[in-house]
Amino acid sequence: MAEEGADGGGDGSADADAATGGSVSSSSSLDPHETNLGSFHEFAILEELTGRHGRFTKVSTLAEAIHGKVYKYRWTRDWLEVGDLDEIVVAKKMLSHKVRFNVGRERNEREAHRNPRSPTAPHPEDALTEIGVLSFLRRRPDLPVFLLRMLGSFADGEHTLLITEHIDGGELFAQVASGALDSTEDKVRLLMWQLLQATRYLHCHNIGHRDISLENTLITFRDSPEGQVRLMDFGQAVRTRSRCGSIFLRYFRAVGKPYYRGPECYVPPEREARIVAPPGAAPGRVVFERLRDASGSSSGYMCEVRLPDGVEPGKPCTAELFGYEVPPIDIFALGVCLFILAWRAPPWGRALVVDPSFAFIHARGEGGIPALLKHWQKSLFSEEAMLMLVKMVSPNPSLRPTAEECLAGA
Repeated sequence: MAEEGADGGGDGSADADAATGGSVSSSSSLDPHETNLGSFHEFAILEELTGRHGRFTKVSTLAEAIHGKVYKYRWTRDWLEVGDLDEIVVAKKMLSHKVRFNVGRERNEREAHRNPRSPTAPHPEDALTEIGVLSFLRRRPDLPVFLLRMLGSFADGEHTLLITEHIDGGELFAQVASGALDSTEDKVRLLMWQLLQATRYLHCHNIGHRDISLENTLITFRDSPEGQVRLMDFGQAVRTRSRCGSIFLRYFRAVGKPYYRGPECYVPPEREARIVAPPGAAPGRVVFERLRDASGSSSGYMCEVRLPDGVEPGKPCTAELFGYEVPPIDIFALGVCLFILAWRAPPWGRALVVDPSFAFIHARGEGGIPALLKHWQKSLFSEEAMLMLVKMVSPNPSLRPTAEECLAGA
């Protein structure tokens, strides 16, 4: 498959059709809910492991994974030049039937969200999607160093091996938690610049990560004493835009790790919800609002909804739950990364008004983050850095900057 397929539109339009599961009518292609959770499966490259690929020797076990285990291997390839015969790599070893678990299952995220107990419900962590995204990225000549590189993916009997570069510093979260990494503003700015470069590249190529976190970021000090990151784990990735490239697709499941999730990720399974229409409300407009229960009280959720015909500003109404776009939730997660890098703790447990820390921040608007840090007796960063952080974790996704805008202000 041609590389342009993940980007959608342009010369890669035919391949984009294949990646979205075949032809789509012109009317449905304009529906932001016409999503395909298997769209990256088409890019996955799996070779049958044979002697010509060399030998893998286990060095150590690194971690448990959702679909298998992660090992450090020595990859020996006798035909390479002297000095390159052996390479230390990381291998995620998974049962092949688990890798292909989502093949043939529900591909529309809205339907999967509304029917989580269906026999065809997909697993939220899709190993074949991860292999597909990494296969696509591997072929890009301009791939930033800040995205983890796949070195190969192999079928080996009943197992699948996903081989990636070995990053010696381990998880960025572990470096922060241990106190090994300093949290000066200059250091945090550098690491965030790298993460934003990685995220901007993904978004430019129609890839939304949906699980950005310090736990899913590795760091190495091999090439720079300041550290160099690698964003990894693409098992929850999705396309950000429609195949024509003009429509941002909308998703529904609360994926990722709890304190990195934006509030709009918590979408109830119902089709509609009660809200109070905001000022300037107009039929068909998509707005971010607090949901109400039958009595009119807050339900604790804030979601994006599409306003109905006949809506009146300030009046209660029933609106369509509209899901969320992915680039803003990636930015929100990066904002939480920034906060943890700087102050060594997450700002909240969950971005819901039932969470005391989030409620404290939300009630104070743009002054919420600084107020929380002062309450914790923590020093603030520069005014410029604090303003960027506040924008990145704005509860309203429409107010968050893009990765490009964050970099422009860095």
